[in-house]
Amino acid sequence: MDKNLELSDAGLIKQRTGLVFSGIVTAIDGTTGVTVAGLSGFGNDFFASSSYADWEMYHLWDAGGAGAAPQGLMTAVSDYVSATGAFTITAFTSGTAAVGDKVMLIHPVLAWLGTKADAAATGAVNSSTFLSAYIKQILNELLGTDGGWTNLSGAAVASLDEAVQALAKVLAIDGANTLSVTMDGSARTTIEAIALALSDIFTASGAAFTVPVDGSARTDLAALLTNLAIITGARADAIPAMNAAPGTIALVPLIKAVMERVGATPNDSDDSILTILGQLDDAAATGATSGAEALVEMIRQIVTNTYKLAEVADGTGVFPVSVANDSLFAKILDSGDPANATNFSNATDSLRAIRAAIDAIGTPVEATDKGVSQTLEVAVTSAADAAGDTLLATIASGSVVITKIVVFAVTGQTANMTSAPVKGGAAKVLTFLAAADIVQADVDAADKQVSWSGEMRLNTGDTIVMEHNGTGPAALDLVVAFTFHASSADGATMS
Repeated sequence: MDKNLELSDAGLIKQRTGLVFSGIVTAIDGTTGVTVAGLSGFGNDFFASSSYADWEMYHLWDAGGAGAAPQGLMTAVSDYVSATGAFTITAFTSGTAAVGDKVMLIHPVLAWLGTKADAAATGAVNSSTFLSAYIKQILNELLGTDGGWTNLSGAAVASLDEAVQALAKVLAIDGANTLSVTMDGSARTTIEAIALALSDIFTASGAAFTVPVDGSARTDLAALLTNLAIITGARADAIPAMNAAPGTIALVPLIKAVMERVGATPNDSDDSILTILGQLDDAAATGATSGAEALVEMIRQIVTNTYKLAEVADGTGVFPVSVANDSLFAKILDSGDPANATNFSNATDSLRAIRAAIDAIGTPVEATDKGVSQTLEVAVTSAADAAGDTLLATIASGSVVITKIVVFAVTGQTANMTSAPVKGGAAKVLTFLAAADIVQADVDAADKQVSWSGEMRLNTGDTIVMEHNGTGPAALDLVVAFTFHASSADGATMS
């Protein structure tokens, strides 16, 4: 499997990197706790919220198949526990997720777009509202459906259309409207009156026409226009350097300088904005970028190389034909060096094929299940001549089959030891190691050991013991290791 993918304990294939992750709900804790075991292992708080943006959980599918809420809704993630795949979320606005539902975890880069279910935003812009909500807010305000329009020039308006109509009334040549502009000391209440006042001003001189322009009073229209022409400049004015001080430069050359930076012929060594962006008919770039390609060329190259991911077929066989050896996609599809996409077969290597192989494995077995090999080690430190037997093990439940017993010397055994036979079953009817099989000489040095192997069945409550034949009370220093498995259908254990 590729290093960017991982097989989870829940039998799901999960991607380690990306902007969108999906999985199946495996546990629910109230309205704010959702566990997706297939999304465990990313590191604590990988999906958690930050001071800048939240990951969002999108409810993709209702396992009941009825499309019930919260299918299609999205909510913020506030905490994530890597070990279990447990997410803490804000409760969905409708419904609650259930085990088996499919959900998606969406990175803030994409989640900020929102969904069509989002309600229109209200009030000022904030950092927690989705783009779709703001678009709806703008449309509502333009259409007047949210009551945002009030009065315009004394008249009540409810939409953009009514606002335009009100402006038309205000600007009409109608003495009954509310327009009132003071010009040359008198109120002008219509466009006609304003025009007449302007005519008087433009043809006047002296005190009746005093307009300060560029620091000096202009007392007639000719002087005003002449000065405005100086400030505005002419079409033939030369383009100034981009770093020239603008204080004495007319508007026309300043605008030319700005347009030159946008145009195709720069005045200095830097590329223009148009050169950087490119044009719609530019051909797609090829190969690695060199710094000379326009953005349009590189975008075309990206689209050309990626549209086969979903839009058109890439060959008719079991592998994609256009993936180059050792490319990123080739390394995802093949483990070879060099990575070769022709080694991929969707019949065996696709996610669906892998899922089928996982399903075929079945439910993992427990250590105590029937037929599963188990081990048990017991230390023996009894006196070499102890009067009673040392209990080594008891069959706690079910029935087991003992397949191997190893008696291991931790240190060399005392000379007080004669033998230490191992027996089991009711009244010790089973002999695993007879007295002759384990004498002091067999375990008189560290790591020396004797063993028995075979098959003997014991029931619940049966025991295995070690007898002690010795000449003195010095302590033994042995470890007895058992290998066994449950033979009963419900499993068994020994302790």
